[in-house]
Amino acid sequence: MRVVCDPLSAGDLFDIMKTSEGSLIRQYEREFGAYGVKATFTDDALHLIAKRAAEEKTGARGLVTAWERVLRDFKFELPSLGLPEIEIDAALIEKPAAAMHRCREAASRIVHDFSAAHTGEVNAFVERFDREHGFLLRFDAEAITAIARRALLEGLDVPSMCQKLFKDYPFGLTLVARGTDNDEFDIPASAIANTDSYLSELVVQACRPPQEEATTVEDAAPPAAAAA
Repeated sequence: MRVVCDPLSAGDLFDIMKTSEGSLIRQYEREFGAYGVKATFTDDALHLIAKRAAEEKTGARGLVTAWERVLRDFKFELPSLGLPEIEIDAALIEKPAAAMHRCREAASRIVHDFSAAHTGEVNAFVERFDREHGFLLRFDAEAITAIARRALLEGLDVPSMCQKLFKDYPFGLTLVARGTDNDEFDIPASAIANTDSYLSELVVQACRPPQEEATTVEDAAPPAAAAA
């Protein structure tokens, strides 16, 4: 049997995205939502993608091709930016690189504002840590921003984030202090991504025995040669 099918028009493809059960748009909404990003799709974006998909001449499969070309970088990068939402409109479809740049700028503003609002909470944690354990942790502005970013991404308040990141530091810094007599520690922004690894490196460096002084030529010479 041979069956002849009429090609799907851009209007058909728009309807598929808008009203069909298991719509591709709902799938994208769930994908972004899994990372805490609310994605909304405007009709002008759907019409534009439908037009591009129709040009593929592969039926509804063309929708996947058209969307992936636009959203691939957004799906990869948005989860790490911490943006709570994104509107996918025609402007984003036409110039995705410019839209991504705007997303990065918006995320930076959010993190900066979040950091500025919670600097006092980080300082309060530092004071409490010093009072309870006798170690002073020093964070510069970039480190505080990194803490704020992690708190934002993981849905925690800043005090809870600090407690989570540095819960093992009282014991670890005690080991470091034994080898260095140091009770003040600078915590850089680079350490916030993996505070456990940073602490482990501090402990290793503190416990590493000092290198023996290099043997001089005279010390290395055999007695006979020395006597000669």
